[in-house]
Formats: sequence, structure tokens, C-alpha cells
Amino acid sequence: MSRAHSPCQPAKLLFMSEAIDIIGTHLTPPDILSCMLVCRAWNSLFIPHLYDTLDDSLYAWPEFLDPPRKQTNATETTRRPRKDPDWILKIFTKYGHLIRRPRTKRYLFSDAAAQTCTKLTSLASQKIYLAYPFIERENPIPWHPSELSTALERPLATTDRVWIGSHWLWRPVQQNTDTLQELELCDFVAMVKNDSLLDVLGLCHRLTRLMITRSKVPIQALLERMPQLWHYTYLDGVPLSTTLLLTSPMPHLVTLRIQGGITKTVFFSLLANLPNLQDLTTGSLYKDYTRQDGLPRSEIKIAPSRLQRLHFNERNYGPEKDEHRMLSEILPWVPDLIQIGLTYLDHNTAIAIVFNCPRLQSFQHIARASTIRRHCQDSGVVNSLGIVLCNSVLMTEFDGVRQEIEARSMVLNPWICEGLVVLRLQIIGVTRLTEEEEIDYRQGLPFRRLNRVLSEAETRALEKYEKVREQHQTIYGQLAKLVHLTDLELGMEYRNLAIRWETP
Repeated sequence: MSRAHSPCQPAKLLFMSEAIDIIGTHLTPPDILSCMLVCRAWNSLFIPHLYDTLDDSLYAWPEFLDPPRKQTNATETTRRPRKDPDWILKIFTKYGHLIRRPRTKRYLFSDAAAQTCTKLTSLASQKIYLAYPFIERENPIPWHPSELSTALERPLATTDRVWIGSHWLWRPVQQNTDTLQELELCDFVAMVKNDSLLDVLGLCHRLTRLMITRSKVPIQALLERMPQLWHYTYLDGVPLSTTLLLTSPMPHLVTLRIQGGITKTVFFSLLANLPNLQDLTTGSLYKDYTRQDGLPRSEIKIAPSRLQRLHFNERNYGPEKDEHRMLSEILPWVPDLIQIGLTYLDHNTAIAIVFNCPRLQSFQHIARASTIRRHCQDSGVVNSLGIVLCNSVLMTEFDGVRQEIEARSMVLNPWICEGLVVLRLQIIGVTRLTEEEEIDYRQGLPFRRLNRVLSEAETRALEKYEKVREQHQTIYGQLAKLVHLTDLELGMEYRNLAIRWETP
């Protein structure tokens, strides 16, 4: 390098700060760390991006945070050298003001965040591992969670707080009530009293997105305490109907996701009391039983809803599994539906969708199986998807790789949804020549051009070839009309090749 081209000074790189801010949001922590090693200016500019999001389950965090393995003999060494028990707290003390969206599964992470992070916009406390790193106990004290109220909270030693109760989990929330916008809470919610939970959540005035696991707090009380909440996710495999039943309007909720199944009474109460609800996801739909939901069906005032997206993630395999009839009862009340997700599609369900959802744009088949083998799936009736594609002119996405349609049905019933962008399905029953017919066709084709007499097998092969060609051209012509198509999948053995060796 000549002397005329001296290295750039750090001050001259500051004009790239805006570009670096844009780039930093798209880089992973290892890439950000590599950029920080370029020069001192880049180091200072990329540090906020490095600590913006921390997840203690990624990269080298589990290796550092898990407790060391004990020595089984005199020659075996521990998994890592002994570290200062407060090293993570020192890091958080220095950079905690830069952390915005942490995701934690370990107590030490949550405890350090509670003491140092005061500008969190998102907090995800998943299932916490209570093993305290760098501290070996010969006789561990059994941990029994208590239902301590937030009013009784008092300063406790870090090592003692693990064994006493679960109230320490709320400290990161209490320290960031003015900035938190998104919150995910783990199973510890079930160990806290409803009043204490509502008291803490009621302090988060900017919270718009909440996910709770195994909570028994009634949704009515929660929405009354949090009028600013827009998105609510409730994870409970067997939710109580009384917990989900609404008795008064709550106009602020836009998205509601429920893990377990619900009854029709609960479904209609949600539609009636959530006038601005646009996205509803739940398990399966069950029939009502005598006053099981605490409110008779006749007392619910039903009106057409503005719901736009409806998903049922599970199928009802109980004694009352005529889902198409229940869908026929609920779909007339959601005329603005533009997206629906189901685990099963038959003719009756398809007809109900077509007649009641004229604005439908997206159909998603929800399935957990990784295979599309016919004996391993129960996704619907053949040609049911044709009813939807032949009558939904606004359809832009059909994601049903396990749905089957016969080639004959495609030929007889042309599709009208020419605006499709995503199409995933299986075309079956496509006619092809056998090996013997292929040989007869090749032998008979030159003789037919010369107007010579053909054998009976050659004549049949030539006639079948013409029918096969006509069928294939019709199918290709149908697909060729989809000029906006960007994603086409006509079925494969495994949807995810990464799990091809798993048992289907």
C-alpha cells in the first residue's frame, strides 16, 4: 500500500452508521461479532445490534450456563474451567441497557435481566431450568414453588431465591412495565395466584402482545385489566370453557390463539363480544352440552363477525366428529373470511366454504405428519379441493399438499381462480402408457404414417396415446393459466427432507 492511501480513520466511518443500522438487523450474532472485529468504529456501532436480542438456548450460551459436570475420578476434568459465578451479572451490568428482546430458559439469565435490563420491549420466559451454574450441592434442597403475592416480595439472596418460590420470575416484568410491548410467560404462571398475575400485567400499559401457558385467569378479567392488548395467545391443552367465555364486549382484541378445543357456545361468545377480532386460531370444535359452558346458547346475541382468518389445528375424533355440519353452522357468521385452515376437507366442508365465504383467498391444510403416504394420512376426500378451486375466484393460495385431485376432475371442471400465487396439491389418476404399450406405439407410428395395416395392440396403443396426450395437454393448459404462480408443489414423499428418516 502506498503512503498516499492511508487507512481510513474511525471518524470517517461514522457516515455509514445508517447503513450499518440497516445491515445489523439482518445479521446473526456470529456475523455481527465478525463485523465488530473490523475496527473500533464498527465495534461501537454494532454492539447495540449484538445485544439487542439474546437467546440463552442458541450458540454457546447453553455450554456456559449449564452447571459443570462433577468429577467421577481423580483424572477426569470438568467440562469447562471454573468461572466466576457473577460473570454473567457483570456482562449484563455493562450491556444490559442495550438488551431489548431476550428469550430465556435459565434462571441465571432471568435473574441477571431483572437486575440490569430496564428498556426491554419484548420478554420471553420459557420453561425455566432451575439448575444454578457453578454451584455444586451434595444434598440439593427440593424446590417447591409457592404462591407468593407480589405484595409480599422482599429482597432475597440469589442462591436462595431459586429454592423458595417463583415470584422472582416477575422481576424482569416489574422492572420494565413502561417499555414492555410483548410478553411470553412459561408454566410458572400456573403457580401464581390470579390476582397477583393480573396486578403485574395491569402495570404494563404498553403491552400489546401476550402469550400465557397453563393459566386459569378468565379471559374476561384479563381483557378488562388490559384494554390495550391486541394479541393474546393461550396455551393449554384442555382449556376450561368458563375461562374462555366472554360476557361483555371487548373491542380492542384483534388476534386470539387457543391451543385446545372449544365448544360452539364459546366460539359464538367470542364472535359476539370481540367485534374487531380478525384472527382466531383454536384446536377443534366440539358440540355443546347442557349448560356445560355456564351460559345458555340462547343468551348469546350472535351477529355477523368481521373475522378474516380462522384456523382449526386439530381434528375432533370424539363421538361427535361431524365437523362439516358444525362448520356449516358457524361459517355463515363469518362472511368476511379471507383465510381458513383445516385438518380435514371433504365435499360437505368444501361446499360450506364456497357458499359462505365468497371472499376466501387462502386455504391451508394443517397436518403434523411429515409424509403424504395415503395409509399414513387422513386429510380429506379426493376431489374435495376441486370444489373450492372451481368456485373461489379470489383464491390466491391453496396450501394442501396432502389434498388429492383426480386428473379426470381437472379435465371436466376447469378452475376459475387464475390469480393463484401458491398451489400445493397432488394430482392423481394421470393416465400413462405402459412399457408394452410404449413399444406397440413406437412400432405402429411409422406404419400409420405410411397408411399400412396395424395390429390390434398397435391400434389400441395409438388410440390410448391420443387420449393421454389430450389429458396431459388439458392439465398443462390449466396450470398454464396460472400466470401469477410463484410456488408450485405437486406432491412429494416427504414435505421436509430433513426428517425423511423419521417413522412416518
